[in-house]
Amino acid sequence: MNSENLQLWLEFEEYAEGQERDAGAEYFNMTVTVAGRRYALNVWSYGYMKRLFDGVDGDADELAVGYSFPPDLFVQTCSRAHMEKVVRHLIDTDALDKSWLVEDDDQD
Repeated sequence: MNSENLQLWLEFEEYAEGQERDAGAEYFNMTVTVAGRRYALNVWSYGYMKRLFDGVDGDADELAVGYSFPPDLFVQTCSRAHMEKVVRHLIDTDALDKSWLVEDDDQD
């Protein structure tokens, strides 16, 4: 699969304009469109995982017994530049997980 026609939708770009962000401690949803296929996944930064288990974020009941459901992908930082680099690497190494593939819901 070629990453030339890559399109990324990053949730944080929709809500973060004008807001102070800590790109190293966030989570977000992302859509990757490439080669006529669309993938959707939940992404956490390593810093967000630390915040979660430090009790800053997350579901109190889950954290009280020491667990949380993981995201689809962990990254170093939540920025467009970093995500483009990560996604291009996933494409180049054929590592886009099939479970992230969004089935076409246009039923004719």
